[in-house]
Amino acid sequence: MRGAATGFLLSYLFLSGLILVLAPMVVEEEALRLGFVVMAAVPPAVAVVPFTKLLGGDIRLALYSEALSYLGSLILTP
Repeated sequence: MRGAATGFLLSYLFLSGLILVLAPMVVEEEALRLGFVVMAAVPPAVAVVPFTKLLGGDIRLALYSEALSYLGSLILTP
């Protein structure tokens, strides 16, 4: 469960933070910038679990992390 929490934090703090910091530097159009804000709030793609299997990763950890991210998105997504 600790690894799933780490995945959740990486997704919503690190990746979302990176998106929110870099988007204004790269995109000038306001509507597109708002799209990046929405993208930062949603959970990672469900393709993470199959790619984890293909690359020989820890499938259980990927599944738990995805589940936690999707549960968290119920609160975090606008």
